[in-house]
Amino acid sequence: NDDDDERAFDDDYDDDDTNFVFAHGRRYHASNGGRAFYPLPNDELEQERDDMKHNLALWMMHDKLFYAPVDEALRRGGAVFDLGTGTGTWAMELAKIYTTSQIHGCDLSPIQPAYVWDNVFFATGDFEDAATWDEYPDGAFDYIHMRYTLFAVQDPAALIQRAWKYLKPGGYLEFQEVLYWPQADDNTLSPETPYAFRDFCYYMQQALARLTSPGMDLFAINRVAELMRTPPPPPLFNDITEVRHKLPIGRWPASRRQREKGIWFLRMVILEGLGAIAKRAFVTGLGWTEVQVEMFLFEVRRSLLEWDGVHAYLPFTVVYGRKPLEDGSAAVGGHDVVMGGA
Repeated sequence: NDDDDERAFDDDYDDDDTNFVFAHGRRYHASNGGRAFYPLPNDELEQERDDMKHNLALWMMHDKLFYAPVDEALRRGGAVFDLGTGTGTWAMELAKIYTTSQIHGCDLSPIQPAYVWDNVFFATGDFEDAATWDEYPDGAFDYIHMRYTLFAVQDPAALIQRAWKYLKPGGYLEFQEVLYWPQADDNTLSPETPYAFRDFCYYMQQALARLTSPGMDLFAINRVAELMRTPPPPPLFNDITEVRHKLPIGRWPASRRQREKGIWFLRMVILEGLGAIAKRAFVTGLGWTEVQVEMFLFEVRRSLLEWDGVHAYLPFTVVYGRKPLEDGSAAVGGHDVVMGGA
């Protein structure tokens, strides 16, 4: 029984900071009795994929680490909190640019480098737990950032309210997220089109919804702007901007740059990550056997590699908003949607 195997390994570790569990041939963060469950591995293979996803975000965002207008504040010397920092690559690159700012990163797993810049501070903890924030005073940060992690947040509304509390007036909150639900702008991906990768995403959403209570949500990025506006009036955040990019899957795009992006994304992120994404979630959340998972993934890989007839892409969305100033300026809660460039 895979669940029994996970519990057996979980019981072998007493140190919360290195509380790992081994299952399905991979290493994961242990869920500590159901709290802070994260479905993806944290081993070296996944860390390498995380760094590839970092490069992908830079590619999509034209070498920008963020879109929120915080450059001036960080050059003066500000404070940043990176939620779900992972390997710490984003935080380290930000710290190298803004040497007078302090960059704090938090993650469930202690997989960050041991030697960091003097202005980088990594901590192990659950950012959905109020205790993780207790060491900081209210209004501590100029900028709070999250990338590729929103889908695993169990209570996005509570997290956004907590971020508001710990941002300075005028500070910014930003989410960067890939929505794992394939779309197409033509008729190559209708609801009736057989597309195994869409089936994969459907099963992943079902698994995530069952793994925790409240369930995780692949579609959380679609409602985060609305959550940032509430509770009205007044809104928690103003000047909310949503930038939408399209991340092609495979070699179908006509332009060389988009085609290269699609091939790289398919090979290095999707195909390399299917097993990492699916195994724990499908076995634990859906009750599948490992053999069933492998047979299904074989079909998904085959369809992705052999068929270019579907002009599919995944949305890569950046949403950011500003905490109102204490004097009430910028108090009108707008919401701009911008289509990002290729």
